Amino acid sequence: MWFNPLMEWLLKSPLQRLISGNTMIIYFKGQKSGSEYHTPVGYLQTDDTLLTVSSRDRTWWRNLRCGAPVSVLMKGKKLPAHACAIEDEEGVAEGLKAFIKYNPRMAGAFKVNVGADGQPEQVSLQQAVSKHVIVRSTLD
Repeated sequence: MWFNPLMEWLLKSPLQRLISGNTMIIYFKGQKSGSEYHTPVGYLQTDDTLLTVSSRDRTWWRNLRCGAPVSVLMKGKKLPAHACAIEDEEGVAEGLKAFIKYNPRMAGAFKVNVGADGQPEQVSLQQAVSKHVIVRSTLD
């Protein structure tokens, strides 16, 4: 994406405090090539677990299907972690719900309608699940 270099620059600069509360860089190796890759991603942190949402049509997360050692640059610190892509409907739905609960405005980004009770509506949630994956990283 065109803005990834800008986001990476910001996250590596003294200005990182502006965005590092919900944006990090994830570093990983390609499963087939062994090459090093990195990409800025949004995240939600719960204790030592980081959740990231990616569109299924992106390719970076496929390197994490079987679980993989990764590093994350988060809040100005590079930390070791292990990541696993979650593709099953239940796991993706739970991840999307967690993001929406933490930040209700994310519902619009995922095109999920939220009812008067604050809960995601099932039909739009299922449509979002079919278009997204969750990457769960656990800090070492």
